[in-house]
Amino acid sequence: MKAAFLILAGLFAVTAAPAQQIYNHPDLKDIIKSQKRIAILPFNTRISYKTQPRSFDPWANRTKELDVASTVQSSLYTFLLDRGTKNRVSFQDVDETNLLLKKAGMADSLFNFSNADIIKTLGVDAIIGGKYEIEHIRTDTDYSRPKRNDSTSTATNTPFISGSAILTITINDASNNGLLWRYYNSATDYSVWSTKDLLDQIVKKASRNLPYTK
Repeated sequence: MKAAFLILAGLFAVTAAPAQQIYNHPDLKDIIKSQKRIAILPFNTRISYKTQPRSFDPWANRTKELDVASTVQSSLYTFLLDRGTKNRVSFQDVDETNLLLKKAGMADSLFNFSNADIIKTLGVDAIIGGKYEIEHIRTDTDYSRPKRNDSTSTATNTPFISGSAILTITINDASNNGLLWRYYNSATDYSVWSTKDLLDQIVKKASRNLPYTK
């Protein structure tokens, strides 16, 4: 029983040293009163390794970064939808967002465009974007996820990805108000079965802090 408890504790203890920070524009409450429709952009994502694997492929890593960028966007959208009537605004479907960005030639170079340009293209009142940075310390890909009723093997029950991650989320509108809202959270010494497990936990926590709740 004690061994099983330690395994579960290690599996879900993602943030050993949390560092959450939130910035609010002085007039945030008044500014967002007029906002009705918000778009969520793909997140700028960086995946690195404290010790680069021998089989490291930069092209494959870049492909993974683009996949994770879309996953962060989609996960945040899903968590916000789950709040249902608690939201005081609506969120543009991320598939529509990505299609509009692609048609406008912005999808692969958002940093080349102003917030006002992106907002005009998407036809929304504000945009949510940000960065997701993850550094793997250990990735033991030969481990497999254990069965729920299997608490006997210490090897196969060891989470095989560990490291640190930083999630930054920002909200901007098309005016000269500047940055409206910023959320920063780091997860250090995490130990999980996959990057998706980690992502779901920290994005879900972030979604609860967005200033669009009634």
